[in-house]
Amino acid sequence: MILGSLAAVDADVAAAWRSGHTGTVTMAVFPSAGRVLLPRLWARLQADPDFPQQLRIVEGEPEAALEVLRSGQADVVVVYSYTLAPPNVPDGCTITRLADDPVVLALHLDEAARRGLAQDRPVDLRDLHDAQWLLPSPPATCHELIRQACGAAGLVPEPLAVATDFTVLTALAAAGAGIAAVPRMALPDSTAGLSLHPLASPIIRTVSAVARIGEARQARISKIVSGLRAVAMEHALTSPAAMGDRRVGLD
Repeated sequence: MILGSLAAVDADVAAAWRSGHTGTVTMAVFPSAGRVLLPRLWARLQADPDFPQQLRIVEGEPEAALEVLRSGQADVVVVYSYTLAPPNVPDGCTITRLADDPVVLALHLDEAARRGLAQDRPVDLRDLHDAQWLLPSPPATCHELIRQACGAAGLVPEPLAVATDFTVLTALAAAGAGIAAVPRMALPDSTAGLSLHPLASPIIRTVSAVARIGEARQARISKIVSGLRAVAMEHALTSPAAMGDRRVGLD
């Protein structure tokens, strides 16, 4: 009910759009999606003569992003959820799936050669019983999923290092410190010195855009969401058949 009333209050913004005077769109986004998707989105919007509005970017992890959407402080949020762990999206929202972002293992080229791993070859965790691990800090979902996946493979990952920033983990892997488990979108622009490998039993981070249903149909919001889908496809993060929209709390 609260989300619905917010959509009604925002009718004046929709009227402003139709009259050619657009307002600011506020978007909350987690860091790696912001780094990969937003520059491409910005370039796409700037090339559109009918889209002169400004973007206000708020950085935040999914729980915080969904809270600012719920409170009406954001128009669109970009969130992620891992395999078997869907996001806790508020009722009355539309979810647009943007990308399937697989978790990959990153290790030094010399370490990969020692293990007989060619670049991009899938890795079975059962073959990494002697690995030094570089893990995201708990309570991050990725941390728990890697531990669960390792447990299912019969090993307990004792981390050499934990960090909240995936770029720190990949930098340590490139220095030969150990093996990092990183969503592909969170990899640095340069992966020189790293050998990257999908998991034989994949862990997928699904990236989605969420907006309130009453606002998602507005041109200023729908252009943002469709632009995000387009740049995710251009970045080769997903296939068109995997994407779709889903509504929450309207059945």
